[in-house]
Amino acid sequence: MKTIIITLIALFLLTTQVDAKSRRGKKFFQSGGVTYMYAFFPGAAIGLPGITYNPRLIIYDVSRKSNLTISAKPSLAFSISTSGRGESESSFAFELPVSVDINFGHGATSRSRDSFGGYAGLGYAFNSMSYSSFDTFGNSSVSGATHGVYINGGTRFEFKEKSTTVGLYSIIGFNKQIVFGLNMLYNI
Repeated sequence: MKTIIITLIALFLLTTQVDAKSRRGKKFFQSGGVTYMYAFFPGAAIGLPGITYNPRLIIYDVSRKSNLTISAKPSLAFSISTSGRGESESSFAFELPVSVDINFGHGATSRSRDSFGGYAGLGYAFNSMSYSSFDTFGNSSVSGATHGVYINGGTRFEFKEKSTTVGLYSIIGFNKQIVFGLNMLYNI
């Protein structure tokens, strides 16, 4: 499992070192933003807000307004809360998906002038989440991890002169666990 993740990360990092321009314009795009992930693990469901970085590299130009990209959306989420009665809760999550996406319309290429666009993709992802609660009655914790098929899609549009993405995704784990998520990303 670790070997697969390390290999995917290494391949992605190696491919991002290529020339950032092509005859049709920019080849490398990046965005950052917020994500809300919700995981269903045995005996619990955990939902957390987090931050996401999304580098994507064009690997094939389908047309002037569409292309195929290899994309990653690593996300990190955490939450800590306390009360005056000695109660506290903490949650943490990490997610690493890598996918091949088809992009069309707005934001697909640097030359696209469409006001609306989108993407859909398929890949592989790893997700790990944990939740702990401490109070006067004792401690409880739930954690889970899954890896499996990653399905994602969304829309792109212009907001304040930058391309903005709103997307949905799901990880269908090989261990029968499921993660859903929503992200909003802003081109950097």
